[in-house]
Amino acid sequence: MIDGTVRLSRAAVALVLATLLGAAACVSKSPLATQSYSIDPPARATAEDLPGAVVVSLLRVSVAPPYAGVSFVYRTGEHRIERDPYALFAAPPGWMLTSAISGYLRGADFIRDVVEPASEIPIAAAIEVDATELCAELGSPGDPMAIMTLRFRVMSPPSGTTTAKDLLLKTYSQRIPMPRRSAQAAVDAWNQALAAIMNEFEADLKAALASGR
Repeated sequence: MIDGTVRLSRAAVALVLATLLGAAACVSKSPLATQSYSIDPPARATAEDLPGAVVVSLLRVSVAPPYAGVSFVYRTGEHRIERDPYALFAAPPGWMLTSAISGYLRGADFIRDVVEPASEIPIAAAIEVDATELCAELGSPGDPMAIMTLRFRVMSPPSGTTTAKDLLLKTYSQRIPMPRRSAQAAVDAWNQALAAIMNEFEADLKAALASGR
């Protein structure tokens, strides 16, 4: 009887420890409430477009399978990732990144509009984006880091017998330190990372479009 009581106590302790460790693995504010977060476009600029501003198309952003779900993904060690069940994107990250990138492009003074690939409106270039990394790194020593890596492909549209050709093919990556281990800090850093990536991409895109002409 005593042995049975000891075994029961040990099992209870193990269950409590497992619960505490599971809660510690999540960086969300509370393990009792689910929080939703967004990746956002910038505020709409009111500046006039430059003469010769162009229309581009944007295909929906493709997100690598490990990061394509709505749960936040954390790297907690070598070859190990964890998903936070309490910190979620408000929509699939591919949709949110598409909307945000489109907003950044519409704010560029050399872009008149951004349309879907199936549109019949003539375009100067077609843009495809692959998100190969979208996570927070929590397992390494030092401050946690939010990571975003986007691969952009810009193609000229086919014209007559001329096939489409690549104007730009480049990968952009940002690692933003997080001031604390929280879901809010992670999404703030991802928004900061996207702003930095789009600032660099827009400069490259402007040059590529000018060269393509």
